[in-house]
Amino acid sequence: MQFTEMLIPMVAAFAITVILMPLFIGYMRMKKEGQTIREVGPKWHKKKNGTPTMGGMVFILAIVVAAIFTGWWQHQLTLSVWAGLFILVLYGALGFWDDFISVELHRNMGLKAWQKLLGQIVGGAVFLTAYFHEGFPTVLPLFGYQLNVAWVFAVFALFWLVGFSNAVNLSDGWMGWWRGCR
Repeated sequence: MQFTEMLIPMVAAFAITVILMPLFIGYMRMKKEGQTIREVGPKWHKKKNGTPTMGGMVFILAIVVAAIFTGWWQHQLTLSVWAGLFILVLYGALGFWDDFISVELHRNMGLKAWQKLLGQIVGGAVFLTAYFHEGFPTVLPLFGYQLNVAWVFAVFALFWLVGFSNAVNLSDGWMGWWRGCR
């Protein structure tokens, strides 16, 4: 794939985000829909009360539209593309549902940890099924031998998918804490 072919979906997703995000934030503010902060939390955290949430939907929408359009245009809408979009949308839906529960019930509770983890693991398993179905390599050439590392790869990939999904969520909370300390 040429660099310009990769640049087109990135620029398209960026443009969609730049156009839609201010509209989304304005809509959420107009509806007075925002994050509710627990009373027992630190005082600096209360500044986030009312902050529009669920903005990740705009990013996901932009990526999905750009990926499908580019894949269609370049005749590359393969199972791999659909599997990647599936995991993106599923993990985004889990985050949306978590935020939606918080906003609609006006409690900062969201989904239980086991519910999110279960959804992430099931989504990762579906993604890996598509990966193996596509016939991607599961053999590691090492000193003239061919080691089948399918199970090692599957465990690592599942750990990586779930780990990064949670790391992004945790780093977002960490940044809120850091901003409040200043």
